Amino acid sequence: MTAPDAPRALSIPEAVAKLGVHRVTLWRMQRDGQITTIEIRGRRLVPVSEIERLLAGEPARSPSHAALGRPAVPAAGRFHFTGCTSRAA
Repeated sequence: MTAPDAPRALSIPEAVAKLGVHRVTLWRMQRDGQITTIEIRGRRLVPVSEIERLLAGEPARSPSHAALGRPAVPAAGRFHFTGCTSRAA
């Protein structure tokens, strides 16, 4: 629990320091739906409840690809394009 006078959301630099991750990792977590962020007056913030959830060891949320609007693509087939060859004709 947080104290009544404690902030309810942290800035990105504060959040990465608290979590011990790189800022790019935090952006990826946000992009992939593993952590929720909010935007207030053009400023991206991380709710303290999200920080506490991750620090408590609760599993990161992992939405399905369909929920993200992305097709599920196996890693092995990601860069295979039909009709393209690497040899000059």
